[in-house]
Amino acid sequence: STTPSVAGGPSERSMSTLTLPEATKDRGSKTKPILAAGAVVTRDDPSRGIEVLIIHRSRYNDWSLPKGKLGAGESSPACAVREVREETGATIRLGGPLDTIRYDTSKGVKQVDYWGGIVLDTAHRPPDDEVDGVSWLPVRGALERLSHAQDHFLVRQHFEQPPTTPFIILRHAKAM
Repeated sequence: STTPSVAGGPSERSMSTLTLPEATKDRGSKTKPILAAGAVVTRDDPSRGIEVLIIHRSRYNDWSLPKGKLGAGESSPACAVREVREETGATIRLGGPLDTIRYDTSKGVKQVDYWGGIVLDTAHRPPDDEVDGVSWLPVRGALERLSHAQDHFLVRQHFEQPPTTPFIILRHAKAM
């Protein structure tokens, strides 16, 4: 995969997997990635314009996009919606998919699928051991505060996407 420019401008890739350098360590071919999902969540504030939802994690002392691990049998989109609600108190509607990010953790390679998201409702979420701060910031402010280059890239990628309307086709079939 190519390394995206996080300084702005269109990405050379579209809906692909970004592997960060630290995730290229040889961990053996039998190691499955830790699956997770998250979202770049936005809202339109009448006085501040478009804002991005970010979280502060005290454990890592960083600002990042909301994300988390998939539960057993959970789909990646369902996980993204659940994790945003759990970490921020915001209920969202997912938009188009963004890139998948892979990076190394102490427990193995984590693979995070991202989507754009629009806020539908918010509820107060008290700080806890996982997330001790939730902030809505104008786009420039969010980019300045986010701690990780991959989060900068995802925010920029989200705003480069054309407006979309999800269209799901479901086919019912009889199993034989």
